[in-house]
Amino acid sequence: MGEKEKEKKVEFKKTVNKAEAADYLRKLADAIEKGTFTVVDVNIEIPEDFELEVEYKEKEGKKQIEVEFEWE
Repeated sequence: MGEKEKEKKVEFKKTVNKAEAADYLRKLADAIEKGTFTVVDVNIEIPEDFELEVEYKEKEGKKQIEVEFEWE
């Protein structure tokens, strides 16, 4: 058996207002259409087809929306 691939993870977290969040998502949408975008310093190639998941949760007064793209 071969060695398992090591997990690679980068995260971008920042407090923003509604307008800044919308602007970031518009730029992200443009980059996805072009097929590539960068998170922190990692360039990510996006395939033509992938799984999209949007999740909303509430727990102990905290509300959260997660948007996830997944492919192999």
